[in-house]
Amino acid sequence: MKLFDYKEPYIYRDEDNKKWCVRYSIRYKGEQKFDPRKEYGRLYFGMSLNTIKDLKKREKEFQKLVLLLEMDLKDGIDKKKPETLKAKIEEEIKEAKKFSFDENFNYYMKIKGYEKPIPKKVLTANNKKSFYVNQLKPFLVSKGMDGDISKVTKTEILEFMNSHYLNDDPDRRWNNNTFNNKKAWLSGFFETLADEGRISSNPVSGIKNKEKASTGRFATYTKEERDILFKYMDEHDTFIATVARLIYYAYIRESELTRLKVSEFDLENRRIAIHPDNAKGQKDKLYRWVVMTKQLKEALQIYLHKYPNTPDDYMFGRKRKPSPYMLNNDWQYRFRVCLEAVRVDVSVICYTLFRGKLTTCFAGKEMQLML
Repeated sequence: MKLFDYKEPYIYRDEDNKKWCVRYSIRYKGEQKFDPRKEYGRLYFGMSLNTIKDLKKREKEFQKLVLLLEMDLKDGIDKKKPETLKAKIEEEIKEAKKFSFDENFNYYMKIKGYEKPIPKKVLTANNKKSFYVNQLKPFLVSKGMDGDISKVTKTEILEFMNSHYLNDDPDRRWNNNTFNNKKAWLSGFFETLADEGRISSNPVSGIKNKEKASTGRFATYTKEERDILFKYMDEHDTFIATVARLIYYAYIRESELTRLKVSEFDLENRRIAIHPDNAKGQKDKLYRWVVMTKQLKEALQIYLHKYPNTPDDYMFGRKRKPSPYMLNNDWQYRFRVCLEAVRVDVSVICYTLFRGKLTTCFAGKEMQLML
């Protein structure tokens, strides 16, 4: 930020060669007149240059003084007012941060609503934060670009993506669908910064998607197999038994069920209230009601009778019971363990692990649980 205007410094020589000085003028913003200044060298050399008796040598030193003084004036520094130097340093720090990954990532999270996400955006916000901070940032650090992401080009983005897509470790290697998904995330990040004028262009532009892998369909459980599975869950894990029935009978996503409150379950009228902030794609901001089957109502009654709860608790909260705190994703692992146990105990129950997703099918209904 420009604090003042100035008139270029020049060397003034008196007739007796006793008091040479550098003359210049400054006018701060809001002032009408220029303030005339004189500098003898003390601010820059710690001494008056007039103490130099050799006039040729003195002139060389005064010429240096003119150059130093003009450099400061161009940078907005007034040596006689130390606060201008502080302001300049703060401006340089701010300018340096302008292109840093941390500064731009925080800006992106804020502008996209991920800083304090509404319930249905919590999982997306956490996943994206993990990806950008734990994968993208370390790569940029290794390239010395975390301090200035405006230097990131298509070449670096492809190198980063291919380090995962072509990884020799099958557990770390991205498949085609993951490649396309991460590319969309990266493009969204850089495109937002470009739209906001923080970088000149989106380095992800021009990178082509991989051919989408076909998923096919999966075999489904028969009613008999479903009943065996539910029976096993009832005997071993009330929480998993209730969640499985909610997904099966009410078609509620696993990410959405963790946001439901006890008060949103109307057992008397057999319905569940779905708040628009909890449901994906619900843009009209209106509540929706999901009808409970008798089987689901019975499972919920058993579950609520087993665990103390209040209307404000999350129905499926921390420690896999009603709680004021949201549930994390470890319950999905427990679901997988439960299915494995059933598979071992009852050979007619099957499950499929496909592309990192646990997919189970009940009586013609396909249910996918992210692991």
